[in-house]
Amino acid sequence: MSIVLPRCWTAPGNCALRSCELDPQMAWRINVLGVENLLRVMSGRGARLVHLSIDLVFSGGGSGGHVEEDRTDPVTVYGNTMVAAEERIRQADPRAAILRISLPMGVSFNGHAGAIDWIQSRFKKSKPATLYFDEIRTPHYTDCLNELCAAVLASGLCGLFHAGGPRRLSLFEIAQIINRVGGYDPDLLMGCPRIKAGPVPPRAGNVSLDSSKLATCAGL
Repeated sequence: MSIVLPRCWTAPGNCALRSCELDPQMAWRINVLGVENLLRVMSGRGARLVHLSIDLVFSGGGSGGHVEEDRTDPVTVYGNTMVAAEERIRQADPRAAILRISLPMGVSFNGHAGAIDWIQSRFKKSKPATLYFDEIRTPHYTDCLNELCAAVLASGLCGLFHAGGPRRLSLFEIAQIINRVGGYDPDLLMGCPRIKAGPVPPRAGNVSLDSSKLATCAGL
């Protein structure tokens, strides 16, 4: 990525929930100060920024379907740093577009970092995987997200937009799909409420997004 180009897409950051909880300074340095540095270097160069934020800026304590105007109330260090990064961008660059994504579903580079990879790796090894009934997201495939980012980069969209997928799914339901498609032993899939996750990291609830604003503005 080069910031001297007319358009710039950025998604830097550390999204590892546990790591951020255990080292808030690291999370702030990467997720907030990294954005501040980028904004400073971009200043005066004519670049337009498209930044990826996250649905975890919300706690998910309600019924979901969050719209852009809803008040943010993250329960994690990671979520708090993403809110701070959004604020820095909105103050510094009114031409920027901020896309709040949900849970990208795809194959990761290292084969174990993504949601699909981790769940599938457990099933492949005949090990159980425990997922939460009441953490609800609006996931999307990475291929679809790539096309969306390309469309937004090519457009003049600016401001804050929710960019989740069209269907609400719990983490448990996502694991059910992976289990069924892969033909794995269904007894390997376990479920529990998120309160059983323990204090670190805290888990959000229904953070599903209403992305109709972006669909209308981008003509999707």
